[in-house]
Amino acid sequence: MARGSQWLFFKGDIDEHGGFEEDQAALWEGLDAALFLRDTLLKTTGHRIWGLTFTLYPSGKFNIEYDYDKPEGYEETDELISGEEINRSLGQLGTSEEE
Repeated sequence: MARGSQWLFFKGDIDEHGGFEEDQAALWEGLDAALFLRDTLLKTTGHRIWGLTFTLYPSGKFNIEYDYDKPEGYEETDELISGEEINRSLGQLGTSEEE
């Protein structure tokens, strides 16, 4: 799972309304690139990144900062849950032992 956001920082002001890119596909491509970096870093270094900040400057230069701190309350597991198990659990929602 991943999510992305964008904002414009200009002359000390931050505009977080988005929509800075006319080609919406470019936004998805940026998120795909972040996912590629996340997966490749985990595979090659063994370290998981939990956040990535990409800064593009007017000069065309850029900076990438990685956050290696796991979010508080996040539980990791190697256990896989099958679609059948998920469906069975969802099917039990709203039912009670009284029925």
